[in-house]
Amino acid sequence: NWFPVKERAKANSAWLVGLMVGPMIGVPLIAAIVGSNGWRVSFYVLAGISLIPLVLLAFLAPDTPRQSRFTNQAEVDYIEAGSVTATAEATGSTWSFVKKLDFWLVVVAFLASSSMFWGGMTWLPTYLNVARKFSWAEMGLLASLPYLLGAITTLLFGIIADRFVKKAIFPTIALSGAALSILAAALVPHNLGSALLLGLAFAFIGTGLSSYWTIMQNNVGRASVGAAAGVMNGVAQIGSAFIPTIVGALIGTAGAYTNGLLFLVCMGLLGAICAVILLVRGK
Repeated sequence: NWFPVKERAKANSAWLVGLMVGPMIGVPLIAAIVGSNGWRVSFYVLAGISLIPLVLLAFLAPDTPRQSRFTNQAEVDYIEAGSVTATAEATGSTWSFVKKLDFWLVVVAFLASSSMFWGGMTWLPTYLNVARKFSWAEMGLLASLPYLLGAITTLLFGIIADRFVKKAIFPTIALSGAALSILAAALVPHNLGSALLLGLAFAFIGTGLSSYWTIMQNNVGRASVGAAAGVMNGVAQIGSAFIPTIVGALIGTAGAYTNGLLFLVCMGLLGAICAVILLVRGK
């Protein structure tokens, strides 16, 4: 509601960058708090931080710009310009989007992206420590590097994606690039090279983050965006919640980390196939 169609990709990137910046800041912050004040204090800090966006949303961000006391008519007109003609307005029920192939292709592609993100996020520190023999002290920068690179590419490619009509090119690049980077990280003998390739994988993941949401928003009716977003995010997050367990099972007691990484590669390639189909279909 708050952003014109031609600026949706960069608008999505602005909030999705939190997926990268959150761990980059949160992990060392909470670790420091736990180390100096215990785990209970870290919970109080997290609770306090969570109140900040609640206050901002409640007082500064009504559902539409027309309801805001901070917008003038020129801004409202700019935001709403092209919102009907530039998007595929759904006809029929709010849930008619579930019958669309394009919607489910985006969902599976986003599921693949989320699977690589959460699988990598969960197992990256252990992999670097156990399989690649980095000390916990050495891993400080290496563990934060993927999120830094991911934050940069999320913002950068959100801006770039607004200039393209066919936005599925970015999920295609993101998923195939991340899959190949993880594959190379698993196979390369050099430990530092492996760590840098895993960082590159997160950078690739960031290149497509805003485009999944923009493609979905542009291809369902305005009245259906909330329901479509709920289905898309629900499927992706519920599905990817099992990924760390699956990766752990594949690693097994023998410590075969390559098996776990190859599973993430397969998820990336599955998502890339869906993204290519979307691209061919003109999305």
